[in-house]
Amino acid sequence: AFSSIDQHRHTLSFSEPEAIAAALRRSGFDDIRLHRQTVSQHYPDLASLLRAVKDIGANSVGDGARSGMLGRRAWQRVQAAYEKYRTSDGLPSRYDVILAYARK
Repeated sequence: AFSSIDQHRHTLSFSEPEAIAAALRRSGFDDIRLHRQTVSQHYPDLASLLRAVKDIGANSVGDGARSGMLGRRAWQRVQAAYEKYRTSDGLPSRYDVILAYARK
């Protein structure tokens, strides 16, 4: 939804499980097991969804982030773009959770 308003980075980038396993091996771990699951939550509106993202500390995107706040029109465009994802439960937020178990 944010890509519709500008070229700034608005989301975090994460490593794939294979890259996580390789990093663990390089760090001397073995017997590596990864468990991946998707966790979904739904919110009544985009402001509530983004507040929840901020509450868990996942709102900092690092380099390439916008330096200021969105203007009113840009915010309205983001809201309109995100509405296409609405389900009967509300606006979805999905987290790809990867748990790593390893022995050193």
